[in-house]
Amino acid sequence: MMTILINLFIAILAMIFGFKRREEKFSFFSAGIVFVIFASVLLLSLIPVMSNFETSSLLMWLGMILLILGIVFLVISRITKQNKQLNLQDIAIAFLTAALCVLVLLRDQNNSLIAIVIPEFSLIIGLGLMIKSKRN
Repeated sequence: MMTILINLFIAILAMIFGFKRREEKFSFFSAGIVFVIFASVLLLSLIPVMSNFETSSLLMWLGMILLILGIVFLVISRITKQNKQLNLQDIAIAFLTAALCVLVLLRDQNNSLIAIVIPEFSLIIGLGLMIKSKRN
């Protein structure tokens, strides 16, 4: 439980700082990339908890829906020839949010450290990308 609270606090603070003073238009390309990253974290987090059907089926369902949406958005951006500019902040926020969602979905698995390895890596990658995007 303490791990979830610490990660919740870190992710919320990083997302608040990430969304400050953002004014940009919607892009199918960046939305597609964000959905694919989010789905990847969800589907990779599924591996350690395969034995728990309820948790694994929910992670798989959400991950597959987001993966399909991400691929559709990437195809739409390719067809419409939209600007393919990618923002590191968007990717960082996707990693942070995905880590937070996985940790909340795995709250019943908190006795297993292996179940939180991928969300922790996702949180670290998201924080690193957030710091890098703020420095540039």
